[in-house]
Amino acid sequence: MFKTKLIITMIIALALPMAANASEDSLRYNVKRNGSSIGTHEVSFERKGDLLEVEIETDIEVKVAFITFYRFDHKAEEQWKNGQLVAYHSKTNDNGTDKFLNLSSVQGNYIVAGSAGRYVTTSLAIPGSLWHQTTHKQDLLMNTLDGHNMKVEIADAGMDMVMVSGENVEAHHYIMRGELQRELWYVNGNLVHVKFLGEDGSTIEYELQ
Repeated sequence: MFKTKLIITMIIALALPMAANASEDSLRYNVKRNGSSIGTHEVSFERKGDLLEVEIETDIEVKVAFITFYRFDHKAEEQWKNGQLVAYHSKTNDNGTDKFLNLSSVQGNYIVAGSAGRYVTTSLAIPGSLWHQTTHKQDLLMNTLDGHNMKVEIADAGMDMVMVSGENVEAHHYIMRGELQRELWYVNGNLVHVKFLGEDGSTIEYELQ
């Protein structure tokens, strides 16, 4: 199952600049806090000619003594055409704080309007949704919750073993520092595992199912 998902996703990612018939697939991650499941993160791909639509949904709930201590709900849609991001929309409930982002492309300009403000640019950082196969090459990522740009430094940590779909798999490990701090593992350019520290110091991991 793990290998089949990776092959399908790799085909979709590599085919971004090419026309193709509509196709779809989804990747589902189990979100863990200190080893215990607290939710899911799902990335769905649908191909429509030269347009790739990516839907992202994150549903996290941390309970302490049966009382919800933290909740995070995030829904986003990315639209890519010929390998370029042309639209992005997201709504987020970050533990009671509402955030949003709307991005559109108009005559070579990108209009970015989010809860962090509004700006127009001709050069756009890719979203920090981490699935994109060129994420590890970036030094600037667009915050997917509110639209502000985040400076990052990403170091190549070499090959490493990581848990994916219940198996230990060899993956390429990258360490991201700066305004977004994440450890990322990719197989053939596909995101299979994420690890970072939560605000309370807990260890958060996204494990591909």
